[in-house]
Amino acid sequence: PGGVPAWDPLWGKHPGGPEEEKIVAAYPDQFAVEFARGVVWGVQPMVHNFLMRDVANPRIAKDIQFMKDSAKFYHDHKDFLFDGEMLKPARFTCATKRVPFLRTSSYKRPHESKVCVQRAMPAVFHSEWRAPDGRVAAVLVNWTREEQEYEIEFGGVKRRGKLSPLSWRLLNFAPDV
Repeated sequence: PGGVPAWDPLWGKHPGGPEEEKIVAAYPDQFAVEFARGVVWGVQPMVHNFLMRDVANPRIAKDIQFMKDSAKFYHDHKDFLFDGEMLKPARFTCATKRVPFLRTSSYKRPHESKVCVQRAMPAVFHSEWRAPDGRVAAVLVNWTREEQEYEIEFGGVKRRGKLSPLSWRLLNFAPDV
């Protein structure tokens, strides 16, 4: 979540430092996008290179809370996201947002990293699931730092709503959807 690549002391002197922190701070949405995209598709929440220094980093406090909220959401709804069957996507509309990403690796110095800009992507990711007991639901996540409106049509049922920043929602639908 801190955006600073892992570094093994056996590789030599670390190329980062305060300058590296400034560079990764310029991409505040990257972690939330990459993290939420996996979880909404049913991947167990996980992060790489999460260090104790990250816990006290005020720049990523909201991302850390989003990590915790995501893990709780996944656990509370594992009957869909772990044990369930992903269904054909619903008809879904929401705002879009372009996100710059910093492409880097452990072997690159910050100034050697490249910036790529993702095409406009949905501000709310979604997926639809059937639990083993037949219940059907949509999983929604607002990965942005602003409230987002959405409209979903699933099995002929339309719903509208708003999602708070960096938040999850489960929408239950009739089992025959």
